[in-house]
Amino acid sequence: MNRKLGPNDRCSPNAAVISALLSAAIDKETIVGWLTNSAFSMREVRPDGSLSGLDFRAAALVVHADELDMEARRLGAVAIASLIAQRRVQEQNAGGLPVELREAAFERAAIQILDKLQGHSVVGVFLRDC
Repeated sequence: MNRKLGPNDRCSPNAAVISALLSAAIDKETIVGWLTNSAFSMREVRPDGSLSGLDFRAAALVVHADELDMEARRLGAVAIASLIAQRRVQEQNAGGLPVELREAAFERAAIQILDKLQGHSVVGVFLRDC
């Protein structure tokens, strides 16, 4: 989206604001799979109407995981920082949402992507030829 999210973007009254970045692999006009970099975020609405910040702790862990693993190996220890980082990123990408809600988002995204492929104007869908 190219606008700032706010309290009017809640998933239901008095709920959080949920957003998703879903990436699909497409062959001609068929979605052949979803990429692992698809992610959800859930942000609480504060009393002043602003949204809680994004949590970048998992990203910071990923940035340093390889260094930590190399140091652990050098010291003769088992290196697990990369595994922990990967698991935390997967958990964070799920956004703390129930699996049913995530599945519904992918179903809706598939419809919107297919509409875009057929030439319809669809807000929030961007196609890239990679």
